Amino acid sequence: MKPKKQRQQRPVHVSAIHLSRLAQQRKRQQITLLAGVVAIVAVLATVGFGYLYTRVLPQWETVATVNGTPISSTYFSKLLRLAAGPSSTSPSVLASLVLQQAIDNEIVLQQAPALGLSITPIEIEEYLQIPAEPNTEGGLASFEESYRKYLWQVGFTSGELRRVVEADLLRKKAFDYFQKQAPQEAEQVNLSYILVETDLEAFQVLERLEAGEEFATLAQELSMDTATVDSGGEVGWVTRDALDFPEMADAVFSLDTGKASQPIATPDGYYIAKVEGHEVRDLEAIYRDQLASEAWQAWLDGQRESSQIEENLSPRRMSWATSWASR
Repeated sequence: MKPKKQRQQRPVHVSAIHLSRLAQQRKRQQITLLAGVVAIVAVLATVGFGYLYTRVLPQWETVATVNGTPISSTYFSKLLRLAAGPSSTSPSVLASLVLQQAIDNEIVLQQAPALGLSITPIEIEEYLQIPAEPNTEGGLASFEESYRKYLWQVGFTSGELRRVVEADLLRKKAFDYFQKQAPQEAEQVNLSYILVETDLEAFQVLERLEAGEEFATLAQELSMDTATVDSGGEVGWVTRDALDFPEMADAVFSLDTGKASQPIATPDGYYIAKVEGHEVRDLEAIYRDQLASEAWQAWLDGQRESSQIEENLSPRRMSWATSWASR
């Protein structure tokens, strides 16, 4: 039996049109693949840039400058962590308060020497006396060990912490400086008054005083001032600055002893004042502290106005700092 002859396959004839179609198909596949790769790279780049922009770059940026001295986002976030605690204050409000405190601290560090104030390294060391803690061997850790642990807990470098301490000590010295500048004594009057709502009522009070009625009795009957009504209108010894209204101070300090004033118009109403004495008297410590606080705040406000301050606490930097501080 003869073997069958194998059928020879005819060569496939590929036309130029078919080849062109295949080439176009391959090109479309390549373009689709390339577009997919580009899209994936774009997404990854967007995600990566977003992470870089919001989570990495802020740590090298500044939230403010004071006369050219930068306050970095990293330093600010550490101050924010130090200030954080159980509080109903919103993160944005707290961040704003901490930033203003940081700016004030930088102003104090720069300008306090003009008042003759400075802080020595010894003062900083005394301030930083960290209580010794037990070590692993059952004894007490050295100051250096306790100090390093404290730095790790608060997140500051040694230089950053010392700068915070220096600003705090300078603030206290500045307050003491202005307290020493506060006067020890001042002119005062022993004051009583009656407060009524209208000028008609005030003149009626004067008529009753001229008719011989007692000032204290009328004050208890007519005065709207709840703080003095029970004492018959008696305020006690006061300085000019203690009176809320300049027109009140001018009238009171020009009164003769024992005389009642004409009606004094103020935003509160109409006052009839009476002075029982004029003296230069020692100021109470609490009032001298108040004067010192006012002088200190006025000095700080003046330094702020004369300083070049640029605030750069954007929502992105605030978000990064708040997130870092809460870690």
